[in-house]
Amino acid sequence: MFKFFSFLLSSTRKQLKTTSLRLHKSVGEDKEINRFYYKNYKNNNPIVHVHYNLRTGEIKSFRIQEDYRNKTLGSQVLADVMSEMKENKCDRVYLISHGKHPFWNKNQFNIGTVWNNENDTVLFYKPLCVS
Repeated sequence: MFKFFSFLLSSTRKQLKTTSLRLHKSVGEDKEINRFYYKNYKNNNPIVHVHYNLRTGEIKSFRIQEDYRNKTLGSQVLADVMSEMKENKCDRVYLISHGKHPFWNKNQFNIGTVWNNENDTVLFYKPLCVS
């Protein structure tokens, strides 16, 4: 069973200098979270999609439409996700990426393991200070 939330995201509106974004958030039973940020719901095409787990600290998917990259939107969304993880007592955030994407380095993630397979799979992680 999922709970759904939808609200206006005003801080992102100022950053992008466009019409406001709307957040649609679904919460699963095992603390699985999906966040979809939309410019409008009519085209049903989210600008940002993040799928993560509040219990384990794993980011399972993080996608931003190409037109919205390199505008600090991804870093803002990531900071919000990490804040929520910290509130839920996660001691670290981690993800598996295909390649050493500079976005994770820019957001001060550490490289854990690199598998030299056909995708150059990389484990990124970042400790969270949980009080």
